[in-house]
Parts: sequence; C-alpha cells; structure tokens
Amino acid sequence: MNRLIKNTGTLFALMLFACTMNGQTRATDSLATAELVFYRAFIPKMNAPLKKVPIYLNDTLVQELKANTIWRKKIFPAKKMRVAIDGKGETTTIMNPQPGTVYYFKCEVLYGLWFGKPAFQLVTPDIGEAECEELEIKTAKKK
Repeated sequence: MNRLIKNTGTLFALMLFACTMNGQTRATDSLATAELVFYRAFIPKMNAPLKKVPIYLNDTLVQELKANTIWRKKIFPAKKMRVAIDGKGETTTIMNPQPGTVYYFKCEVLYGLWFGKPAFQLVTPDIGEAECEELEIKTAKKK
C-alpha cells in the first residue's frame, strides 16, 4: 500500500513538473519568435474577389489567402526576410523581424473580380488587431 502511495506521489510530481516546463517553453517560444499575421479585411461574400492572395516568405510560397481569412505564422527572426505576395517580386517588402513582435499585413485584391492584382501593406498592431477581431466576429456570424 505504501509503495502505491509513493508511486502515485512520484507520478503526480512528474506531471506537475511537465506542466510547469510546458508553460515555460511556451512563454520562452513566444519571446524567441516573431509572428506574421496576414489577413483580408471583411468583404461580403457576394462582393469578395475570387482570386486568392499568394504569400511568399523568402521566395517560397507558404499560403494562398482566400477572402475573409486570417493566416498566422510564427517565425524565428532572421537578419532579413523577404515578404511578397507575387512570384515576380513586384509587391515585396524586406523586413528585419524582432523577437516577441507581431506584424500585421493587410492583404487585398485590386481591380476586378477574376483578374485582380494582389496588394498588401504592413499596418500598425492596433489596426491589425482591430480588423482581425472584426473579421473573426463577422465570419463567425455567417457560419
């Protein structure tokens, strides 16, 4: 009986330690990484362009962003990072991401329903957070 109690106590201590370490790892990861948030502000589906916005990080296609969506990517900051939304590099920005920082990119499609041209801009965290929150609320109501 004493052995069972002793083993149960050891198991509890190991579980507690694992939970504590997991929490520390997450906190450490968020300080060591930067987050890139790409979003397309809310547009009613009937008016939303069908074209997806391709997102390239360092010349690699990582996502195609549909209308009324948000895509988040945690990265380990590098000295320089190339962010583009076309394969030709016409719409590109070079950035130096800082650890613990969130960068919001507002994406859109200009000029037309099928043959539009993707565009994006880096917006302030206040604007990005507000527009992402509004997008999440409006798309949740539609489901």
